[in-house]
Amino acid sequence: MLKLALKIIGGLAALALLIVAGLATAFHFWMEGYAKELTAGSQIAHTPLGDIEHATAGEGTPILALHGRPGGYDQMIAGPRSRPNDYAGLRTIAPSRPGYLRTPLEKQRTPAEQADLFAALLDELGVRRAIIYGVSGGGASALQFAIRHPDRTMGLILVAPQLVSDQKEAAEKTPFGPVLYARDVAMWAGGQLALEQTAGVVITGFDAQDPEQVASARSMMKSLISSGRNAGNENDRAQYADLGVENWPLEAMSVPVLILHGDADENSPYEGSARAAARIPGAALVTFKGADHYMIFTKAPEIRERIRQFVGVVSQR
Repeated sequence: MLKLALKIIGGLAALALLIVAGLATAFHFWMEGYAKELTAGSQIAHTPLGDIEHATAGEGTPILALHGRPGGYDQMIAGPRSRPNDYAGLRTIAPSRPGYLRTPLEKQRTPAEQADLFAALLDELGVRRAIIYGVSGGGASALQFAIRHPDRTMGLILVAPQLVSDQKEAAEKTPFGPVLYARDVAMWAGGQLALEQTAGVVITGFDAQDPEQVASARSMMKSLISSGRNAGNENDRAQYADLGVENWPLEAMSVPVLILHGDADENSPYEGSARAAARIPGAALVTFKGADHYMIFTKAPEIRERIRQFVGVVSQR
């Protein structure tokens, strides 16, 4: 009996190794194609402050869309490219923040420095004024853009922005080597092969029968795979350690501001948005009761409608 049990265990172990090897091989070939797709889908602008990768989609009012952490231009351009009708009347400009994909991490490390780089990008694109739109980890840079370049900011939109310093997260380290690779394989497998099963566990309120939610979640999980994103991710960690938003001159802001945030967000604390909204003159804070950080999927139609209304008002100013 013992020999039989050992044979069964050995067989199961061999089967598990075959499955892992098969997944790793499939991921390797998929990643090669995805890397080519990412390169083909963007351009590099050479600005006086450095190179910056970006992509554009649509026509109309310019909206500078800043991705979260981790991420890249692909995180913010996927929607406008796949569902153009939902973004009608908007010209989405989606850069990769420094350290992500093909935007090098040089001097533009702080949110303020990144804001100046984005202004230089708009110069290269011939865009004088734009709506600034920051999601999650891109919120701080978006807010700094409005502070530093108010004459170029038609309006500021923040969705679940990270505006609270986080010493604990900053002290954590991204895994390296085999552990990081295994995480990427798992992320890919969960997002591309079994999304309907995995997303419902991770995302509260996720509807696996909603094609838009499924497509958005799959696109987001692709943008979280670490390849080409580690430098930006680590820099963001360092910046979050002491953002110092409490010392930013929010009371002096004069641009229209819309903040949307769920009050059950454990990734980007809701309190950061509440404090910012209380300090910014005329800022509108829309609270999604009980919503977590993934409301960008589960509340997408409501978020789009709020943004559409805001854009309609500020584009007439």
